[in-house]
Amino acid sequence: MDTNEEIVIPQKSELSEGQDDITLRRQLRQKYRDVIRDTRKESKNLAVPSDDRLFQKVQCSSELFQSVRQAREGALDSHLLRLVSEISKAKADAFQAESVSFDENIFISKLQPLISYTPNSETKQGVNSWNKLIDICHPVLCTCPPSMTIMRGSMEVSPPKPRAKREHPQSQKSTNVVSKPKEVKKTEISHSDDTKTAVEWLYKYLQVACDEVGKVFIWDFIIDPESYTASVENMFHLTFLIKDGRCDLFEEEGWIYLKACKGMTEHEISKRHHRQFVFSLSQDKWQEMIQEFNIQDALVSKQPTNSI
Repeated sequence: MDTNEEIVIPQKSELSEGQDDITLRRQLRQKYRDVIRDTRKESKNLAVPSDDRLFQKVQCSSELFQSVRQAREGALDSHLLRLVSEISKAKADAFQAESVSFDENIFISKLQPLISYTPNSETKQGVNSWNKLIDICHPVLCTCPPSMTIMRGSMEVSPPKPRAKREHPQSQKSTNVVSKPKEVKKTEISHSDDTKTAVEWLYKYLQVACDEVGKVFIWDFIIDPESYTASVENMFHLTFLIKDGRCDLFEEEGWIYLKACKGMTEHEISKRHHRQFVFSLSQDKWQEMIQEFNIQDALVSKQPTNSI
């Protein structure tokens, strides 16, 4: 198939109404097959960098694609396009290889006019002027005069002195004495003198409150209707009385009561049955307790300031 000839696709007006579409499709597919066959046959010549016929193949494919309507025609167009792409890649690789290669004959033919080469028929040797070549290459190769600034390194023959290593602060931590936290012994965990005084003060009023009935309701004893802070302090100091065995905490009919007791020894405290109660007293709950249990007076009066 000659790619220079004009591609003619029959028009619908040239064919009968029932035959136009089938005939057009067949002719288009045949055109595609011819172009693919010729392109595959000439693939080696088309990959040569000096051959320009590959562009004509692309133009031919573009003209045929304008009449594509069915999937079979699209498959042929894709086949042709893939074949042209492979040849284009081979042609690009040939361009790169040609640009990198060095041709001695071309180099000599271009060098002869520069150095005024004149062959001598008698001696079969040429008379040339290499000085001209030096004059031509010198401005290009020697762009700056030689000086000390282009030299790298020091002019001293002796080797450089080793630098002292700087110790980082992290490496010095290992040499320092590691400070250890102070160990708190069990005997040192005890309440202060002020707390002892407050606990004794609370124990005295607990004995008074338990003299008549032998027990007292815990909230009646703890809550001070005039001071939320005093109520919290009473709860705190009560824990020491329970811990030392001087106050018994028990439950009766769903309510918790307190009872004053004599002090126990450590041996008795270790043998008794332990139960835990968790109390929380917020300011809102403190006001709610006052109204709920109608607490009007505090059973534990405040300590004098000079007694603490």
